[in-house]
Amino acid sequence: MALIQAFRFAAGSLRERIKEAFHRTTERNSPTDGAQYELTDPEIAAYFRSVAAEWPKAELVEDRTWSDLEMERVFIRLNKSTTPLGAQHLYAMLRHAQSNPELLNENVIAIHAFTSNPEAGAALRRVLRELGRSESAELAGFLPGKPPAVPSWHRLFYFLSAVAVLCPFGLFLSPWFLLPSLCLWIINIVVHCVYRRDVVQHASALANLATLVGCARQIPHALRRFDLPEVRELRTQESVARKIQQQISKTFLSKESANDLLVVLVEYLNVLCLFELCSLCRAILAVNKERAALLRIFQIIGRLDAFQGLSTALGEYPVICAAELKAGRDFTLLDVYHPLVANPVPNSIEGSGHSLLLTGTNMAGKTTFIKTLGINLLLAQTLGICLARKAVLPPARLKTLINREDTILAGQSYFFFEASELRRMLDDAKRTDQEAWFVLDEVFRGTNTIERVAAAAAVLGHLARQGMVIASTHDHELTTLLAAQFDAYHFSEVVDGGRARFDYQLRKGPCTSRNAIKLLALAGYPQDVIEAAEKLATSADRRLSPIHPAYPGEPVAS
Repeated sequence: MALIQAFRFAAGSLRERIKEAFHRTTERNSPTDGAQYELTDPEIAAYFRSVAAEWPKAELVEDRTWSDLEMERVFIRLNKSTTPLGAQHLYAMLRHAQSNPELLNENVIAIHAFTSNPEAGAALRRVLRELGRSESAELAGFLPGKPPAVPSWHRLFYFLSAVAVLCPFGLFLSPWFLLPSLCLWIINIVVHCVYRRDVVQHASALANLATLVGCARQIPHALRRFDLPEVRELRTQESVARKIQQQISKTFLSKESANDLLVVLVEYLNVLCLFELCSLCRAILAVNKERAALLRIFQIIGRLDAFQGLSTALGEYPVICAAELKAGRDFTLLDVYHPLVANPVPNSIEGSGHSLLLTGTNMAGKTTFIKTLGINLLLAQTLGICLARKAVLPPARLKTLINREDTILAGQSYFFFEASELRRMLDDAKRTDQEAWFVLDEVFRGTNTIERVAAAAAVLGHLARQGMVIASTHDHELTTLLAAQFDAYHFSEVVDGGRARFDYQLRKGPCTSRNAIKLLALAGYPQDVIEAAEKLATSADRRLSPIHPAYPGEPVAS
């Protein structure tokens, strides 16, 4: 009776295994033209989280900076990787700013190689198609993470498997071998049910790893005409890739067959003779032994895929350049533009060593421009390129304060939140010798005019002594108060024919016009409201005009 129940249990388990096998086979054979994967945010960031502490000489890009500069959208715009591995690698690169010129130059060389040789990218995409499934993303946690364990007495599985195969042959010698065979099969069914879940949970990752090393063996041949250091390194890993691919392929014999009868037969043998359990243990032990080499293969393929996709994305932009990192506060950006703006208007700016204060009318482009500078500083220190005709920038840590949407959810006022964030930035800057860039949008917007101007002048002047400050403001008084430390630039508009037109061109000097009252008029407000607003604005100008700084860094109103 116990024997019958054991076989019924094994049959039920077998039916589920067959369904899983057919399901995985269908996914493997699905069309793979173009990118077929869809990743969640944790999956995209999995590789970044795994290696964040080990990235060589890199500074992590803060979550606030990532959010303020809309780098998630920038990443999506730049990511045209064929596989999840390429997307994960690109994300990790964008989250690590560094100033090592050799590493950044390697990035530029890789981008140029694929940009100048489109056929290389096409050849690589053909090889990587099979790896372009969402399931491949789990390798980012499997290889850098904790090595999977096998049962401590896994060698007993091999003994039970061998005896379970040999015992039935004893029936040719004596019928007494029937009872030992049945007992052994019952023991194997129990072992299979007890240990299968712990071991087979790694089967999917091993299957994807087999695909990975298979691609690693094909890439050197597919890119044999292109001299890339990553391809040369893959050739040195050929023996490891072949060994692991052969070891893992033995584990998935039944899944590779289109013969239904063979699938059923192998599944029964997996249960009764522990074939799958034994082969999975061997595969896991082989992977653990070559873990460092396999992780390097994963990184190389992710890097190649990231850069072939990146070269495609960058080819859609009007101009890009290799960034030159040069210590100091002087910088040059010629025809720089924002990566997310359709038909962007390029602007040029040369820093003199002073911080920058941008004024301008509403909707004229101040915030977009400071984001443009911040994004290009990040691209220069992560990918080695800028969206500009020429870029000479200092290696610097980037601190931003642009978006404040999360302050309401946290129950904080705008002013208190800004004060806390600016203090944190200042403390962080003091803890390192590296130059800092502070990109700030309309600081202290959440308080009254007098205290806003006074607090902003004091804080911005103090920050300017710690690093480069790039700040936008509607408070024209700050251009006078901070004249000794800040160079003034502005954006403006033209109101023509009852409409406001913006050219988004950066101009030197403070803005001398306002458009808020003009926009009220365009919105249809009564004329008496417009006139009253103009009179009040003129009166305020007279009261604030005598403001000037007493000495650099310590602004006061006389």
